[in-house]
Amino acid sequence: MKRIAVIIVSLALSLAAAAQPKAVGIVVNGLGMEGVGVSYQHYLGSDAFVDAAGLFSYDMGYQMGGRGDVIFDFIVSRPTWTKVKAAFYVGAGLTGGYVGDGYFTSTERTPEEKYENLRVDCGGAMVGAILNLGLELKFEFGLQLSIDLKPVLGAHFNDHLYPMKGGDLGFKKVGFYSDGLLGIAPGIGLRYAF
Repeated sequence: MKRIAVIIVSLALSLAAAAQPKAVGIVVNGLGMEGVGVSYQHYLGSDAFVDAAGLFSYDMGYQMGGRGDVIFDFIVSRPTWTKVKAAFYVGAGLTGGYVGDGYFTSTERTPEEKYENLRVDCGGAMVGAILNLGLELKFEFGLQLSIDLKPVLGAHFNDHLYPMKGGDLGFKKVGFYSDGLLGIAPGIGLRYAF
């Protein structure tokens, strides 16, 4: 009897999840500087959705990598000034992966040393919080277009990029993921809603 109840509840939850609107497509974060990949959106009612994305990045032409984002978004306004369905949304989530962090500064290195370290290895693990602010347009034939800003506040782990302060020789193993600030450049999403 317990098995039958578990099966019935599981089927009901699956059907409820399947009945929610979804969208799948491609995204370009930070005008392509912060990754290109695939995105899946799953709506949780009419005013909230989860956006999961897997991104491939090629940081400044030096480091291939990738990251995954999971963002919980909330619709804050539905403007009526357009013929298509529009919605402004805000959200927050988590991100992580293996990426480059080529945008770093240090007064302790010459430009040649900076370039050499960047060329040698700018890749490493990254974890952080991601913020989201965007506008979504849904057309009647299923096309969904989004424009958003997704800055990342995170930590980047690398043995070569972050010099010690105060005249110490060597490098710290953890630094601020400064490339995450490139997320203030607009990103574009093109999805099919079903």
